[in-house]
Amino acid sequence: MYEIFDSSEQLKNSGGKKSVYPWHTIPIGKSFTVHKKRITMGALRTLASKTSKRLGKKFRVIEHDDVYEVGRLPDDDKTQLENKGFKI
Repeated sequence: MYEIFDSSEQLKNSGGKKSVYPWHTIPIGKSFTVHKKRITMGALRTLASKTSKRLGKKFRVIEHDDVYEVGRLPDDDKTQLENKGFKI
C-alpha cells in the first residue's frame, strides 16, 4: 500500500510544463504564427486538435510562405460561424 502525504515545498514550487504556444490566452478572432522551422504542419494540427479538446476551444491552422498561422475560432456551431464571416 502507498502512503499519501503532503507534497514537499520543492515540488509545489517546481511548476508544471508550460506551453510554448499561447493556447490559453488567445482571444476569439486572433491568431499567432509559428515559424516552419519549429514544427511540421501535421504536428501543429495534431497539437491544435488535442488542445482544442482539452480546453474546449476551437483552433484552425493554415500555411503561409514561412510560417503557420494558428487562429482561434468562435466556439459556436457551423451556422453561427458562417454568419460571423468565417468560411467553413
